[in-house]
Amino acid sequence: PATGFSRTVNTSAEGAYEVRYLLPGEYTVEAKASGFRSERRTGILLQMAQQARINFSLQLGQVVETMEVVAETPLMQTENAALGEVVSQERIINLPLNGRRFLDLAALTPGVTVRTSAQFSILKANGTRDTTMNLTFDGVSATTNRWAFVAMFPSLDAIQEFKVQTGNYTAEHGGNAGANVNVQLRSGTNAPHGSLYEFLRNDKIDARNFFRPKQFSKDALRRNQFGAVVSGPAVKDKTFFMGGWESQRDIREAAGTNIVLTPAQRRGDFSAVSGRVTDPFSGDAFPNNTIPTSRLNPVSVRLADQYLPLPNQAGAVNYAFVTQPTINWDQALTRWDHRFSDRDQVSGHYMLQSYRRPFTGAIPVFKSEAKYLNQNVALQHVHTFTATRLNEFRFGYHRGYRTATNPRKET
Repeated sequence: PATGFSRTVNTSAEGAYEVRYLLPGEYTVEAKASGFRSERRTGILLQMAQQARINFSLQLGQVVETMEVVAETPLMQTENAALGEVVSQERIINLPLNGRRFLDLAALTPGVTVRTSAQFSILKANGTRDTTMNLTFDGVSATTNRWAFVAMFPSLDAIQEFKVQTGNYTAEHGGNAGANVNVQLRSGTNAPHGSLYEFLRNDKIDARNFFRPKQFSKDALRRNQFGAVVSGPAVKDKTFFMGGWESQRDIREAAGTNIVLTPAQRRGDFSAVSGRVTDPFSGDAFPNNTIPTSRLNPVSVRLADQYLPLPNQAGAVNYAFVTQPTINWDQALTRWDHRFSDRDQVSGHYMLQSYRRPFTGAIPVFKSEAKYLNQNVALQHVHTFTATRLNEFRFGYHRGYRTATNPRKET
């Protein structure tokens, strides 16, 4: 009903029928036969990777008569023994998520745990290793071959639903031996939809960390996650689109302490240190714990003077610092569906995500940065030859590219 798309098939002599390659959503199914009243069932909700059995028992009567049955309860899964859980769009949008990563909701499935870092998420199910999961977007794999993790997170408003299968699923969902996650991107309908959002977190009402060094104010936290998703018809009943964009700007500080060389120690004077400073060649203690200037390596002295910070607080632990990791990413995605005829339907999507993580560590003169560029492309063409023969062509491309720089001095 949402797209005006219909399919017609003929049953066998025994009354069996199949309709394949349907998108998740709400359907109406109607059966007709000469000499019988037609029967229509509405409100049938078809979910990801579901094989639904809809049986009819037609009554004798005129063809013009129609008996309508409204589905009120979810369909039982009786066609296979796959274990898993469908996370519907209602839960995806309404449940609170710190970071708005859809895969965190996979933990709603029994036996599933999710581990999340700044760059990726990993899913384990029923004790399987975290390197054996598999995830697809519209049937296109989005996990790496070297180590199965997910580094692309479409906007929640751009996801129709996803299903986590933890066991007994069929070979078509293969690729790895662990959990299998199928993600269905949202398709446009005849009714336009749109959303515009921003989620904000900062330190304005946070308390100061009790263990933060005294000379620093409370930890800085600035997190903005914002975007928009629109969908609708390009040509009514024929062509539909969905497009979205999302960005994140995240800065959060963390304080720490360490021990650095004092100005006197840089000259070899360790008289303020308890214990003995010994000569590594003779094993004898240096007088007054002072290393002769002639024994100091000039390269090491220069490195210490140029790169190591000076103490900034009293005591044995004499250096306090603040690290500042920054996480910025931008994402764009689109999906298109078009029906050339009742025999030919095409669909496809493209997702691009750019991720940047500059980092300032304990030594301020050194900075590092990691960059990730992820892309996922899908194209599907379904052609129906006859009522009992059809063909699906699917092309998929997924690429993750990472560059990282070692700590370097900014000049």
